[in-house]
Amino acid sequence: MHGMSADELEKACGLLGDTTLGPAVWPQAMDGICRAVGAGGAMLLQGDVRTPDIPRTTSFDEQTQCYFRGDWHMRDTRANYAVPLLLREASVVIDQDIMNAEQMRADAMYNELLIPLGFQWFARVGFWAESALWGLSIQRTITQGPSRAPRNRVRAAPCTGSTRMTTGARCSLI
Repeated sequence: MHGMSADELEKACGLLGDTTLGPAVWPQAMDGICRAVGAGGAMLLQGDVRTPDIPRTTSFDEQTQCYFRGDWHMRDTRANYAVPLLLREASVVIDQDIMNAEQMRADAMYNELLIPLGFQWFARVGFWAESALWGLSIQRTITQGPSRAPRNRVRAAPCTGSTRMTTGARCSLI
């Protein structure tokens, strides 16, 4: 499994502040996060509203299109379990927090959408923008393997450097 790059993470954190000035920066910021944590792609989802025009990395564009075309956004198993955990103050949710290996093998979303497209694992990083819960869904390929165990997560670490975010903003990444 790829280790986390502190330098890459710091660069990505710097771009997160820029997203408040222009949402078009999100794909670039997500690319940096993916490089930092060794992930294959990412997409940004609102907790209760999902539309096909969501920001995503180029590397996860095909999967995102299939997600909406196949109406998986209406029956997203991971969101059904992750969003309530994020609402209850969890900052990061990974596959292992919401289902075991047997449940994953039986789940339609994994077997019909993710695995055929080369992805299997995720970490959803929750954050609030005003009154809306958002989740940065960081996707890992089958070969990249699952996200690290919860004890290895970086939770709510303050952003440093040139980050321009609202007061109290924090980077919270795996």
